[in-house]
Amino acid sequence: MYMTSPPLQGQQKAFDADSGWEAAHAWLRDYLESPRKADTVLPEQRMRDSIVDRRARRLFHNALRHRIRVEQCLSRHWRRQPRSFLRALLLLGGAEALDTPEVAEKIVHGTVAFAKSRCSVQEARFVNALLRAVLPELRTSDPGSTAPPEVLGHYFSHPAWLVARWRACYGPEATYRLLRWNQRPPRQYLRVMAAAEAPPGCIPTPWPGFFVWTAHQREGVAALLARGHAYVQDPFTRIPVEQLAVQPGERVLDLCAAPGGKSVHLARAVEATGSLTCVDLPGERLDRLEQNLQTLPPELHAIVRVRPGDLEARRGAFFEEGESSLEQFDAVLLDVPCSNTGVIRRRPDIKHRLSEREVRSIAAVQSNLLQTAAELVRPGGRLVYSTCSLEPEENSAQVAAFLGSPIGRAFRESAVAGSFPPEAGHDGGGSHRLDRIERSGRNAKRRTARVP
Repeated sequence: MYMTSPPLQGQQKAFDADSGWEAAHAWLRDYLESPRKADTVLPEQRMRDSIVDRRARRLFHNALRHRIRVEQCLSRHWRRQPRSFLRALLLLGGAEALDTPEVAEKIVHGTVAFAKSRCSVQEARFVNALLRAVLPELRTSDPGSTAPPEVLGHYFSHPAWLVARWRACYGPEATYRLLRWNQRPPRQYLRVMAAAEAPPGCIPTPWPGFFVWTAHQREGVAALLARGHAYVQDPFTRIPVEQLAVQPGERVLDLCAAPGGKSVHLARAVEATGSLTCVDLPGERLDRLEQNLQTLPPELHAIVRVRPGDLEARRGAFFEEGESSLEQFDAVLLDVPCSNTGVIRRRPDIKHRLSEREVRSIAAVQSNLLQTAAELVRPGGRLVYSTCSLEPEENSAQVAAFLGSPIGRAFRESAVAGSFPPEAGHDGGGSHRLDRIERSGRNAKRRTARVP
C-alpha cells in the first residue's frame, strides 16, 4: 500500500513525485488522451527499476482495473466531462479509495493536495467535492453471482456485454469467480531452467519449474534472466509447448513467435541436431524476439532462424517463391493473436478496448492463420493451435470449423487443454494439438523443397 500519507502539515505534500503518483498520473493522462494498448504508454520495464517506478505502475494498472466503476460513479456528479488532466487524477484517486477503503479519507486528502500543487484552486475544490461525493457509492456491497450483467459489470468494472457473454458460456457462478479473479493484481511467475535454482524466497508452484517471485527477489531474478537460466512466464505457456512434444533433431516452426518465451523452450527441446524457425511480423516484435533468443547457449543459437513474415498475407522469407505445397516441418506451433480475455487480470486495459464485433473479427483472422499454418506441416507431423482467449469462437469452434475444411480433413485432434483462470490458478486460454494424417501409397515419401 502506497497512499497512506498523514494529513498535510504546512507545505508538506501527501503524494509527491517519490510516491509514484507523478509518473502514474502522466501515463494515465496519456492513455486517456490517445487510447491504445496500455503497455505502449509505459516506458520499457527494467528488472532493476526503482521502487517509485514499481509504485507508479501499480497505481496505473489499478486505475485501469477499476476504471468502469469509478468513472460511472464520477459521471453522475459532473455536468460535463472534465479535461484529461483532472479525469486522470480523479480516476487515480477513486481507484485507490476503492481498493483500500480503510484509508479512503487519506487518499482523498492526498489527491486533493496533488491537485492543489498542479491545478487552480477551483479545480482542486472540484476534485475534492467529486471524490467525497462518490466515496459512499464506492463502498457498495458485492451484488453476488445472480445480479444482472449490468450490475456485475459496474461492480467489477467489466463491460456488461462481456459479462453476459461469459454467463451464457460458463454460467453465473463461474462468471462471478472469473470477475473476482480479474480484479485482483496478478502474481509474477518465473520459469527456471532445469539446471538452475530459483533465488531464495521464491515460492514453488504446482507446476514444475515455475515459481512466484516478488520485489524482494528482484536482484536474484535479474541475474538468472541475464544468464538465460530463467524467464518471466505465466504457467499457462507450458501447455502448448508440452502438447507439441518436440523431439531432438526435429524441424520445428514457431509462428507468431514474439516475444520468444515459448521459442526458448522449443530450441532446448530440438537440441543442436534439430532446427527452429521463428516467424513474426517485422518491427518491434521481431526485435524483441531476437533479443530474447540471444540468451540461448551458442550451440542452440546456431540452429535458430528468425525470419520476418506476415502469415495472414502469406508473405515472408520462410516461404520459397513458386512453392505450391509447403509441407516442411515436423512440428508447428501457432500461438495466434486473440482477444486476450484469458489475461485480463494481467492486462486490465483489454476490457476497455475490446468489443463483441472485434471478437468476431479476430476469429476470422485466426481462421486464415490456421489454414496457412496447416500447409506447413508435413504428413505425420503435428500442429498446436493456442490462444490466451476464453471465447469459444477462438478455441473449440475455431478448431471444429478447421477440421471440417478441405485441408483440415487431413488432420485429427489428438489433445485439447483449456485453462479457466479461477480454476487453473494462472492465465486462461485454449490449446489444441492437431496431427496430420500420414500419407499412404506412392505419395508417402513425397516432400517439397526444404526451406534453406
